[in-house]
Amino acid sequence: MAASPDHTGNPAGNDAWVPSDMEELIQEQQLEEQLLRELAGVQDLREATYLEIEVDTSTASVNSIAQRMPNLRELKLNGSVLESIRDLGSGLKNLQVLWVARCGLSGLEGIGGVPLLRELYASFNHIDNLEPLTGLEHLETLDLEGNALEDIGNLAYLAWCPNLSMITLAGNPVAEDNEYIQQVAAALPQLQTVDDVELRPSTSSRPLSSRQPSPRHVSSRHAGAAGLRQDAGSRRRGHEARYRLGRPAGNSICFQAAVCR
Repeated sequence: MAASPDHTGNPAGNDAWVPSDMEELIQEQQLEEQLLRELAGVQDLREATYLEIEVDTSTASVNSIAQRMPNLRELKLNGSVLESIRDLGSGLKNLQVLWVARCGLSGLEGIGGVPLLRELYASFNHIDNLEPLTGLEHLETLDLEGNALEDIGNLAYLAWCPNLSMITLAGNPVAEDNEYIQQVAAALPQLQTVDDVELRPSTSSRPLSSRQPSPRHVSSRHAGAAGLRQDAGSRRRGHEARYRLGRPAGNSICFQAAVCR
């Protein structure tokens, strides 16, 4: 006669029993890792250097991606829903380029967890304070177009970013002053360009992001509960994978992705 389950639902005497919700979680994690390997074209996800993803952090986390891809150099989250940069976790120690445009951000708290950051593209958010950027000594390019900066004195925090050479502030309240470019240049003498206006001849290399080609769509297919769109193309700087992650109706995980290798 079959053993009766105990109060937890575990059939009596079955030490290997796993709750159904745990099984579902394990299956989702295995599927995500399998797809990431296929997209990146590598068995070892630590070789992936570029990722493009749209994610709502109220329904899906990007922490696991940082853990699985610790050598990411570029992360593109444009159009995502982020409550805070802290949602990215603390595993992006090698990241150099970050896109967070139109993500609904009200601040940059947590950006110090990306110590090697060279380029930050955070346009069209609600950012009004630059203090979190203090001490990002590798930062070279900062795009804050269309944010909520009002006080020119806020730029003093960027004096602690000695390599900052390019900044975009158009569309902020602070940019409404007719002489604001001169004020920015006076506050930050290390700058070479403000809102595409060249202050002095540039001696730095082009931003990493400007050298990035776009992948080419070639096919689509489905894998189990996950919808996967795969692209192929060429990329000189390592392997890349990009996808969108969310939870549609039914709690299945949905991937839309592209890969270049």
